[in-house]
Amino acid sequence: MHDWSGPATATAGNRTTVPGQPTWDDRVSLDEPRTAFAKTSGGEDNGASWNLTLEITVPPDSGGGLHSGT
Repeated sequence: MHDWSGPATATAGNRTTVPGQPTWDDRVSLDEPRTAFAKTSGGEDNGASWNLTLEITVPPDSGGGLHSGT
């Protein structure tokens, strides 16, 4: 399973934010916690919104039917 944060869709506060994984080429495995955005400057009261992209690969031998995971 892989994901990438992409660009911010909205930000709040007086700061500069940098996405952790701006493009598909920057996608990372979710086998450990990842940073979606980092603050590089600005005050303490901040926020960011984004549309996370999640990529799930289902093995070809998994068979048909309903699959679930957490």
